[in-house]
Amino acid sequence: MGFVENGNILINDEHKVRIPLSEKAKIIIEEDMLNWNIKNNNSFINTVFEYYKEDALSSLSRVMERKEDKLRLSLRKICKSKKETEALIDTILSDEQKALKKEAYKYISEKNSGQLYTLNKKNFDYLISDECKEEKYYNMKPSKYIRAVIEEYCALPYIEREKIFFRNYYEQINLAIKASKKIKIVTSNSNNKYYIEPYKIISDSLNTRNYLICYSGLSEKKSNSIITSVSIARIASIKTLREEYHFTIPKIKKIEERLSTNTPMYLIGRHKQIRVRLSKKGQKMFQKEIYNRPHNIFGPSNDGIYTFDCTTRQAFKYFYSFGKEAEIISPDSLRDKFKKELFESLKLYE
Repeated sequence: MGFVENGNILINDEHKVRIPLSEKAKIIIEEDMLNWNIKNNNSFINTVFEYYKEDALSSLSRVMERKEDKLRLSLRKICKSKKETEALIDTILSDEQKALKKEAYKYISEKNSGQLYTLNKKNFDYLISDECKEEKYYNMKPSKYIRAVIEEYCALPYIEREKIFFRNYYEQINLAIKASKKIKIVTSNSNNKYYIEPYKIISDSLNTRNYLICYSGLSEKKSNSIITSVSIARIASIKTLREEYHFTIPKIKKIEERLSTNTPMYLIGRHKQIRVRLSKKGQKMFQKEIYNRPHNIFGPSNDGIYTFDCTTRQAFKYFYSFGKEAEIISPDSLRDKFKKELFESLKLYE
């Protein structure tokens, strides 16, 4: 079983395989690596294959085995013999198998120039083991199977790809939550260390990013009091600590109240009324740019002024790209920040 034929392993001694990915897949991989600060292309491919192969529909043997086992349990009391059961399973799943093969082969039908990737030991050992039975579907060519899994991954929405690539982080966080254990997180964008009491993982309103909602602090021993969020994709490392924590009813109430008013990305900071004058073009931009858009509580007034209820950080992040189409009216601190940042940008062109 596996990609072994007559005792010969169908992967070279250096564990290298040439995978001809589509242009679309290459772009998705490049974007994911950039977003998640991943430097090594080879490591990225190995991680995706390792974490996704079990659930990928392109793992045809695994998918069919699960379907067969489920049917076998259902038919056990109906069929008179094992032979009758297996024959009925073949009949029922015949069309479904054809449809799955057609979908998987779609990912490998396009001809492209391939790039060499070196398989890590875990993936190499799996592909030549009895556990792997995909060789019968992919003409004894491991590169075709790996390509199908990677291409399928690249066809998924961003948030699903994030869950796959950071699967070990999701598992570690959920285990810590279940055991009420603190965790130490190092972030990739600042290398800062945070001691965290994890509460739950949720996505933003558009289901595009996942965040760990938590109480955070800079000490392992002290009780944490700052409600914050950490983007899963910004985590560089996680360590589960021995220190336990307990969420009291007031602490849970406090964090849920914050979630009811703030978006997951902007849990830190108090809400303020932010007044912004938008030009006609700015108003159109506001209608189109829905990601992290602040909540409009009043406006526009006759002179194009809107009033938003959000943190100053959210307002800055959202409206900065509007340029001259958005003028911050108040608060003064935010208006001054815009003036300073825009003035520094202008210096580059003087």
